[in-house]
Amino acid sequence: MASTAFSPALRDQAASLIGQYLLQGYRMLAEHCGECTTVLVQKQRNKPLCVLCEELLPERKTQTLTSTTDISKTDNEEPDSTACHGGNPPSPTPLPALPPLVITDDDAKGHTSIEGVREILLKKMTVAARQLETSQSVEYSSHLCQLIRECANTIKSLKDI
Repeated sequence: MASTAFSPALRDQAASLIGQYLLQGYRMLAEHCGECTTVLVQKQRNKPLCVLCEELLPERKTQTLTSTTDISKTDNEEPDSTACHGGNPPSPTPLPALPPLVITDDDAKGHTSIEGVREILLKKMTVAARQLETSQSVEYSSHLCQLIRECANTIKSLKDI
């Protein structure tokens, strides 16, 4: 079948149905149907699905019942971890929990450890400022600004010790 044989209304229905499938956890593939050139969608590791050929065309309704049954069985599965991120970078992973801080008598007596912490914080602020200059992501830039602010507040608090 040629792609020109399908009406714009049918193509609009296919696009709407693709959107519904995407909201249900399907992913859009970088492949298209060989018969109608509609983009394919896929749920987890199931076979790719052409919504136009398999869902909207009346002459293929018998195949639709089979594929719909397969789809409904997998609707409760977790999304695939390799699913597309839509071109956006993945959100930052949470930082691991820090081990409990143990302060010894030697640490409490000397100011060298406080100065060491201050130097570390200054280095972190410098690195974050450099990364902020080249960052293209608003979310990452916001994260860097928060890091710089927290480092500055901590340095300010260290002066009171």
